[in-house]
Amino acid sequence: MSRKLAKADIRATKPDRCDYRALPRKPLRFVLDGAMSTFNFGAIIRIADAFRCEGLIVKGAAREGRHLHKTSRGTERWVDVEYCDHLDGPIQSLKEQGYAVIALELTHDAEPLQALVRYVGAKVAVVLGDESHGVSESVLALADATALIPMQVMGNSINVSSAAAIGAFFLL
Repeated sequence: MSRKLAKADIRATKPDRCDYRALPRKPLRFVLDGAMSTFNFGAIIRIADAFRCEGLIVKGAAREGRHLHKTSRGTERWVDVEYCDHLDGPIQSLKEQGYAVIALELTHDAEPLQALVRYVGAKVAVVLGDESHGVSESVLALADATALIPMQVMGNSINVSSAAAIGAFFLL
C-alpha cells in the first residue's frame, strides 16, 4: 500500500467551494513590484492560495493568459488580486491599516528573513520585485524592513515565486 495521499483524500479535507471565500484569511498580502512572467505571477497566486493569504497587489504583472491559468492551477479564481499603476498609494493604505511592509530584496541593510521574528503573525505585506530589476528604489523607501533569504551556495538569489513561498512560510 502506498504511503502517498490520494487526491480523493486531499479533496475530502478541503472546504466547500461555496464556503471558501467566507473563510478567514491569513494577514499577509503579496505586493508585486514590476512586470513578472505569467509563470511567476501564476505561481505566486498559487502560493497565496496555499497559505490562504489575503491576496495580492500587483503593479505591471501579466494579467491573464493560458500560462497564468496553467501555473496557478486555477487558483486565480480564489485569490483576490488588485491591479495598480503605482504602488505608493496602495502601500501607504496598507500601512494605515496596520501592515508592516517588508521588501524581499538584496540591499546593504537587509536582514536575514529568519531574523524578522518581530513580524511573525502580524499583518504583513511582502514586497517582491521582478527577476531582473528587483524592488524599485521608491518602493524600498516605503518599506518598514528589508529582508533577504541567505544563500548557502554560489547563486545570489532564487526564483521570485520561491522567495514568495519562503517569505510566507517564515512570516505566518
